[in-house]
Parts: sequence; structure tokens; C-alpha cells
Amino acid sequence: MARPNAEQYKVIDKAEVTAASVIRAGDHRVAALLFVDQTNHLHPARGPTVDLNRVRMTLVEKDGKWLVSELDAL
Repeated sequence: MARPNAEQYKVIDKAEVTAASVIRAGDHRVAALLFVDQTNHLHPARGPTVDLNRVRMTLVEKDGKWLVSELDAL
């Protein structure tokens, strides 16, 4: 949905990670599976809808910080 439509219809989207698990781990690289519930309030009259998403996230350590290097919807 384009931003102007989201503003016009006052769309509210909320994503919550409900669970996570490490798939693979190395010294400076980690792959994790995230279970993400996304609640969308697009049509207030119908109530919210919930999408149950699964995401594979790969993080790499760089300069003492963990950064997302890949994000894949499954």
C-alpha cells in the first residue's frame, strides 16, 4: 500500500516477534528463524487481521555490533 493511502485510511500495522530460534551459528555470523505475527488494522469496521509470518534473518558481527545482512520471508 502506498504511503498516501496508508495516511488517508489511517492504517495501523504492528509486527511482533513471538518466538525465535537459532538455525546456524558461527563466530561472526548467525542465522535465526523468527515467528512474526503481523496485525493489520486496515478496515476498522471488519476488525484487525493477523498474518502469521516466518522469517529467516542472518546477522553478521561487524565492529562489535550485530547487523542484519539478509532477511527472507518463508
